[in-house]
Amino acid sequence: MKEFLDKYASLSNKNSPITIHYGIKISENIFNTKIDKQRLDSILEKIKKIENMKLNISYINDITEYKTENTSIIKSNNELDYLIYNIKDSIVTNNLYIIKHNIQINSTIIPSISQFESIEKYDLMNISFNNFFNIKIHDYKEYYTLTIQIKKPNSGTFLHNILSKIFT
Repeated sequence: MKEFLDKYASLSNKNSPITIHYGIKISENIFNTKIDKQRLDSILEKIKKIENMKLNISYINDITEYKTENTSIIKSNNELDYLIYNIKDSIVTNNLYIIKHNIQINSTIIPSISQFESIEKYDLMNISFNNFFNIKIHDYKEYYTLTIQIKKPNSGTFLHNILSKIFT
């Protein structure tokens, strides 16, 4: 994981972020990102204990995300975003799935798709961590998911240290 972060952390930006999903590795090809309230509360307590970090928390309710193949249409507050994801590289550990993406954002020309592979409805809590990266907590009512999105260049060592404080 440290080598992966060292390789890509300094290259991160909003169109080429690193996304870190927290969950459980079930097999080589299956990673479950669902977590319960108790585990989420434990992680949030660890985040609060990290010193010298300014947290900015925001909420967005009633988000609907339509997914098909490598695209996503996100409807939130009467706005639509159309995202095309291309995975450049990824690594899986026992409880982290780390992806280096290339994202194309197009909010003006959204294709007309009638069938989707999944439609997800959730509320989002976004925690900005010293404006270095965002921790996104999706509330699906029955379960939660936790994703860290790194959209600015960072030090791989810094990120590895923060992740070890949060997830150990």
